[in-house]
Amino acid sequence: TYPNIARDFQHTFDVLRELRCDIFLGAHRGYYGGAKKADELRAHPDGPNPFVDPMGYQAYVTRTEKVFHDQLAKEQQ
Repeated sequence: TYPNIARDFQHTFDVLRELRCDIFLGAHRGYYGGAKKADELRAHPDGPNPFVDPMGYQAYVTRTEKVFHDQLAKEQQ
């Protein structure tokens, strides 16, 4: 019922990849390793802030885009 869904999802990944994201947070802490980062911050409050993680954000976008493409390929078979 949504003929352009794949194109729109791809557009979302294209936009996400271009966003400058220093602090990676999400609706669920599993997206960004929130529990581990909070533990690191508590253990080393004067160290670098583990929530500043632009590479983790890019890795998440890459990982979820791959999941999308894998699922799309499976559904197109």
